[in-house]
Amino acid sequence: MTGLIFLAMMVLIIWAEIKVFALIGAETGALFVIVAVFATAAIGLRLFRKAGASTMRRFRDAASGGRPPVLEIADGSAIILAAGLLLMPGFVTDAIGLVLFVPGLRTVLAIILGRLVFSLMSRNTMVFHKSFNATPPPEDPEPENKNPSGVTIDGEFERKD
Repeated sequence: MTGLIFLAMMVLIIWAEIKVFALIGAETGALFVIVAVFATAAIGLRLFRKAGASTMRRFRDAASGGRPPVLEIADGSAIILAAGLLLMPGFVTDAIGLVLFVPGLRTVLAIILGRLVFSLMSRNTMVFHKSFNATPPPEDPEPENKNPSGVTIDGEFERKD
């Protein structure tokens, strides 16, 4: 079902791009459309470098401060998607890419998209195993030292006799 939704979205975006190209080309001419496509690609690269560097700086600050850089990862993912959309020829994808470069909106949209992806993944019917080995593990030479519960408690102790 997810594949059909993705396919429908792709067809809709391609149809919208063709329509918008035709409308803008009819009003302004083909030369303007060609120049605009290259200009938006150049703008996308410039914004990618600037926003990407800022996000990487925040990522390093969060990581060195001991905080998990979750928002920075979401921002970075949105920036990569936005730059890719601006590099693609088309005015609809350029508009979506420019919206993704707005800092606060970018974070909110990345979080919403992340939640959507994780909810789709949780409905997946695949079963993940803890490990997969083609051959069984070798027998333990000293089974009496084996921890039957599999729980390890770490700590300090002092022996008093």
